[in-house]
Amino acid sequence: MEKLIESIEEQAYLERDILKLKAVEFTAQTSKKICYNLIIAMVLLFVLITFSIGSALWVNHKMQNDYVGFFIVSSCYIFICFILLFLRETIQAKVKNNIIKHLLN
Repeated sequence: MEKLIESIEEQAYLERDILKLKAVEFTAQTSKKICYNLIIAMVLLFVLITFSIGSALWVNHKMQNDYVGFFIVSSCYIFICFILLFLRETIQAKVKNNIIKHLLN
């Protein structure tokens, strides 16, 4: 009987250790993905800023005005923001569903 109790205790410790390892692996995988996505986002942000300034300067040159290009480019970004605000609920629902899917798999 005592051997059975020891075996059950050992099994419980092993299950606990397995759960710890799974939690560590999940945390490591999630951290890896977050760091990678942050690096990609920073690079894309730098490209976007450079492209925006270049586009504004090009429009300024074509319009022969020093400020119109920046106004036009910023107006495009404001328009994109309004679209994203309008679609906020849809985007949030899709993100939430993807997070739940990844957590359950």
